[in-house]
Amino acid sequence: CALPICFPVTICWRFEDGLALFHLGDKVGYLNMSGDEVIPPIYEDGDWFYKGFAFVGKDIQGVWKYAVINQKGIPQTEFEFDFFENYFMDGFAIVKKGEMYGVIDPTGKILVPIQCKRDDIDDYFELRNVPCFRITMNGSMTLLDFKGKTLVPFSYEKIDYADFESLNVVSVYRNGKVGWFDVDKGKEIVPVQFDVIDPYLFESEEFLLVVRDGKKGIWSLETGMEDDR
Repeated sequence: CALPICFPVTICWRFEDGLALFHLGDKVGYLNMSGDEVIPPIYEDGDWFYKGFAFVGKDIQGVWKYAVINQKGIPQTEFEFDFFENYFMDGFAIVKKGEMYGVIDPTGKILVPIQCKRDDIDDYFELRNVPCFRITMNGSMTLLDFKGKTLVPFSYEKIDYADFESLNVVSVYRNGKVGWFDVDKGKEIVPVQFDVIDPYLFESEEFLLVVRDGKKGIWSLETGMEDDR
């Protein structure tokens, strides 16, 4: 650190969020840009602050455990996590306890229960360029926003993109059939009864080609039923 420090340090890392991680012997703490100690070196491990929060680690009976602290050093969680990733860059962090993963916000609020395998947490799914979580648990999928609000309920075996720009919809699957779920309306607008839904056959945003048991039909988005024309 190219700044006056009023106490001995072993290593000082770059500043993030106005604080820098420093090492004093085998402990770490944080100092401000004036070189003053803000959080004393009482942890065995620590990460950079991001948006006011950081993960710090302690060796508890030979096992590394991590917790979240704020910029005053006040713990937001217990030292209960074995691993973390994402560092609250998007307002959340993926954490691990034992063999299970989940998602928390900086205050420690659980957004996704710590009951998932890592591959079951997809934090890159997007709805109209707005990222959200696509979560798999016990053979079912759901969509949650980054605050933990349910967008699509745990009622489907699979959730995927519908590629229909005029509506905020996703394709939902159950028992080998597909339907459409409108995220804005919070309900199915095409029931999960079809083998294929094709929105591109007609030059209209009102009608869809649907296929059920090998038979083609027309689905009207306006009436919410098959059209007999």
